[in-house]
Amino acid sequence: MQGFAAQSGGAVLIRSKPGAGTTVELWLPKADQPPHCPVVPEQSGSQMPRGAAHILLCDDDDDVRRFIREFLDSAGYTIHEANGPEAALGILEQSAEIDLLIVDYAMPGMNGLETIRQARQRRPGLRPLLITGYAGAVGGAVGIPLLRKPFAPAELARRVAEILAM
Repeated sequence: MQGFAAQSGGAVLIRSKPGAGTTVELWLPKADQPPHCPVVPEQSGSQMPRGAAHILLCDDDDDVRRFIREFLDSAGYTIHEANGPEAALGILEQSAEIDLLIVDYAMPGMNGLETIRQARQRRPGLRPLLITGYAGAVGGAVGIPLLRKPFAPAELARRVAEILAM
């Protein structure tokens, strides 16, 4: 939260007292103009792309991993999970069928770009999707598809289908 506030030109104030609880204040600057890309609500009943590919999902956040896994699994994909870069690289060495690597940018030990680089050494031509909530991530600038967190399930499904169709 501190990083998000700082990169947005705001601040976070956290106060805590034993027995009284914790108060968190998030201060963000007022926008001068309306958003340049308005949020469009997902339409209920819209058809999500379905697939049969094998996807290796690497994220150190259990909740994020669970959300993505459950959604992509319900869309027909086979999901292989890794809670960090080393585990993902191990899965690549053991599993013959991986069509797409979805990897978080900010993880302890090795960032997502380095994970993709090492994964491609093991599997040349492996298709990646870098996901991140970190504003400084440069995936798209180096030719790696990038999806910014938070994202809607429909956006994830669309991006996965696009990359797998390449």
